[in-house]
Amino acid sequence: MPDTPLEQPLEIIIEPKKVAMTATTAVGIKDDGTLWTWGTDYLLRKTKTGQDPTPTKIEGITDVVAVSGGIGHILMLKKDGSVWGWGSNYDGYVDPNDDSNFIDEPRKMEGVGEVVDVVAGIGDSFFLTKQGEVYTISENEKGWTNGVNQPNKVPTKIPNLTNIVRFGSLGNVSVALNSQGEIYTTGVDWQGLGREVVERHDHDEIAFYPANKVELPHKAVDFL
Repeated sequence: MPDTPLEQPLEIIIEPKKVAMTATTAVGIKDDGTLWTWGTDYLLRKTKTGQDPTPTKIEGITDVVAVSGGIGHILMLKKDGSVWGWGSNYDGYVDPNDDSNFIDEPRKMEGVGEVVDVVAGIGDSFFLTKQGEVYTISENEKGWTNGVNQPNKVPTKIPNLTNIVRFGSLGNVSVALNSQGEIYTTGVDWQGLGREVVERHDHDEIAFYPANKVELPHKAVDFL
């Protein structure tokens, strides 16, 4: 594809995600807001049959608009803006007030409001708000909140991210797209940041790189 501007710029993609996967389970949302799962049966499956490739409707769950899967936990956003999570809870990224390592049923996550999208990472839960800000509940080993290696037991805002319309977490790096079509990256892996020059902050032996803009030849509309 030639490196020339398009005659008509593409629209920035802000549609919520309708399908998500963990390491072993897949979930999907139908247009009617119902939730379906397939894969292994340890997440919301009534029958214990091991591997099951057949999508099965989860009864009692309605009005779902977005889902996201991490390695072992799933986040779900409902039409009323409430966020629900289930699965692995080793570092409290589903329910920081519960010492259980696993949460079997969807549980409402407190302290987050006006959420428009959710992202389940590796030991992290992220929430994109209507105001274009990003909050996290996490083990915080990647130093998302100013590089401090302390668990975020309550939703904590990630600095330097404003007017965000799309957010993603790729393990040691997080990526954000703002309404101007600019890409920002942050995390602990400088090679994955996409920036030639990075500002490094060291806290608690974490080499943390705060959110900063990636220089691109054209406006971005989405990322993978």
